[in-house]
Amino acid sequence: ILQCLLACCQTENYIREFTLSSNLPRLLEELYSRNSARPHIIKEVRESLGTCDLFFLSSEQQDAHEALTKLLCILEECTKVNLFYDQLDITPVYSSVVHQYFYGTMKHTYECIQCHQTTVAIEEFNSLSVEAMANVSSGIEGLSKPSITVKSCSTCNTITSHTFLANIFHQPKIMVICINRFHQLQNGSYVKDDTLVFCDPIIALPGVASTSKLVGTVMHKGRTLTSGHYTAMVKANNMWYSCNDIDVHMMQNVERHLHSREVYLLFYVQENLD
Repeated sequence: ILQCLLACCQTENYIREFTLSSNLPRLLEELYSRNSARPHIIKEVRESLGTCDLFFLSSEQQDAHEALTKLLCILEECTKVNLFYDQLDITPVYSSVVHQYFYGTMKHTYECIQCHQTTVAIEEFNSLSVEAMANVSSGIEGLSKPSITVKSCSTCNTITSHTFLANIFHQPKIMVICINRFHQLQNGSYVKDDTLVFCDPIIALPGVASTSKLVGTVMHKGRTLTSGHYTAMVKANNMWYSCNDIDVHMMQNVERHLHSREVYLLFYVQENLD
């Protein structure tokens, strides 16, 4: 994935529209090539990201899902290219390798319970938030079940209850799933849901023919969004590795780690993706 992103950044046929430090593509390439000291490069990457969003310069612990969302937005801007770069008389149309790989499309259907008027909204997404259930697949299936929501109806001209149905219209090549571990209480504080979740090695989205394989997870150890510790499991070259700050080692008996009360983010890649 990173190789593809870097190749896009360095393609001479495109006119790149960088709105952030040009050091970032170079730093990511050095990080990927492992030709330099990792802690030093990671520090520089963080500083470069901080020029785009002060979120990455905070001394406090930040939420991993929020950090990922901000990172994808920055990298999308970094790799954005004008598809009609050689035709100056045409309004620019931008594309991004990050958008091509990480973004999908969701169709939201609303039916007014009062007048039965149906409206459809199409929205893009770069991650799916699912409830903590026995396994990830069950959480995904829950997304496609009808629910009731309250919104304005253009026919009734009032706020009414609607039947709401969500369907994935286009699956991203690289899918990020967030387990909804934190629920807000009436007093504004958050409580963590420590339900035991099985991280399915293979998943299929409802209505989508292709399947996706698990390639990474992020775990959260702690009770609140702003406390605790994050670790990760990453699959590379058909081997799984445990990543805990600078401690990275190969894992044995990965299957027993797939049941977790701490899994927070999961990364799936389409099986037919080179």
